[in-house]
Amino acid sequence: MPTTLQPLDRRINYRFNQISHRWSSLVVSMARKKYKLNPAEMKMLSVIGCYQPVSPSDLVDRTSSDSPKVARVVTRLVEEGLIEREQDSADGRRAVLTVTKRGAAINQELDRLSHEVEERVTSVLTADDRKHLEAILDKLDFGVHAVTKDIAGSRSA
Repeated sequence: MPTTLQPLDRRINYRFNQISHRWSSLVVSMARKKYKLNPAEMKMLSVIGCYQPVSPSDLVDRTSSDSPKVARVVTRLVEEGLIEREQDSADGRRAVLTVTKRGAAINQELDRLSHEVEERVTSVLTADDRKHLEAILDKLDFGVHAVTKDIAGSRSA
């Protein structure tokens, strides 16, 4: 067992996870009581509102959630009248999800809160910092996709 383990707070993925969790918690804490939605429901409502119409499998991909969790959240959002689930007119085997008028209004408020928090959190960055951060995030996203593709390819080989 190696004796030179890197501290967790120096690992990029750990730090991203921690920052993301705390950041999301800010928005959730501002909206949870008013809308009675949990963090997963807020995230999926936001994704559906942004990319609609989406299928449940699209939602799995865009939220990095597993299928059973997506199914539970979609059911709850449908029951609350925030989204609609309909048969895809192009492919009858597939369902598509869209936000309702009420869901769109809540989603708009969640987006406003999220933008407000983002502005406050990133106010510590200069314009150059922000450009560099965006470029670094793009590179990391590309790297994650490349490694994912490599791992998927090695599993099928």
